[in-house]
Amino acid sequence: MFLSSGILALAAALVLTACGESTGNIGSSAESLNSSSGIWSLQSSVTTSLTAGTSEESTASQQSSSEEPLTMSVTIPEGYTLARIGMLLEEKGICTTDEFINASQTGDFSEFPLVAQQTENPNRCFKLEGLLFPDTYEIYTGDGPDAIIRRMLAHTEEKIDNTLRAQIKDSGFTVDEIITMASIIEKEAFGSEEMPKISSVLHNRLSDKMKLQCDVTITYVEGAIKPFISGDINRYNKYYNTYKCAALPAGAICNPGLDAIKAAVNPAQTDYLYFVTDKKNNYYYAATWEEHQQNLVAAGVSSAT
Repeated sequence: MFLSSGILALAAALVLTACGESTGNIGSSAESLNSSSGIWSLQSSVTTSLTAGTSEESTASQQSSSEEPLTMSVTIPEGYTLARIGMLLEEKGICTTDEFINASQTGDFSEFPLVAQQTENPNRCFKLEGLLFPDTYEIYTGDGPDAIIRRMLAHTEEKIDNTLRAQIKDSGFTVDEIITMASIIEKEAFGSEEMPKISSVLHNRLSDKMKLQCDVTITYVEGAIKPFISGDINRYNKYYNTYKCAALPAGAICNPGLDAIKAAVNPAQTDYLYFVTDKKNNYYYAATWEEHQQNLVAAGVSSAT
């Protein structure tokens, strides 16, 4: 089902899809996690030269004084895209959006297993999209975009633990595919409670060889790819627009949280192939096109034919 021109005009604010409806969030070296504060440290490593015979107290004092001062805490919300993260860091005066995107595209991050496991895909726009875990980070003076990205990737490696990776392996999907599916779920859901059902719609459509037809993928192309690339800005359309590509898009469309990732691995057991939401964020699910048409009326949404 393709959108009518009237609905397309509203896509940026309230996205309606054959799968469902969502509000888009477009611009979603390892350090230890401070378990008491829940804040992942992005502090640069500091090497302190100590002379022989220095006392433990003096050593601690030297290390403390050599640490670069805390600049600020930055919260990356669930569902932020890579470009939107760059924009946030620019708003905070940490680096520019272009610097952040360039560092993510040109840096060698192959030491991180989740990056190394990605299948080489020339149709993927941003290779780290989906792997920058949303959380609150402490940014220290001197942390450039490369250092920030590395700490974020290290945090993602910790969040997607061995238990979750085993579940992903048992699911029959690759980690990359699950992250991509989770990114769509993140964008389609108003809350985590609906994520398993939304996941079931995606799984069912993939199983039935149906196109996903999720408008959040169109919003991603228009708002999070085209403004940040040069050359032929339309070159990724058919690889991310799920009205055009046969199955999952070429890569994630945002950076999903843990709830969305778990929902992608463990969908609810339903026969749903469609869903829609109303203005109060109520969800209406359907197993058939006819039921979906009735739900569109109940939700106050005109059918797009």
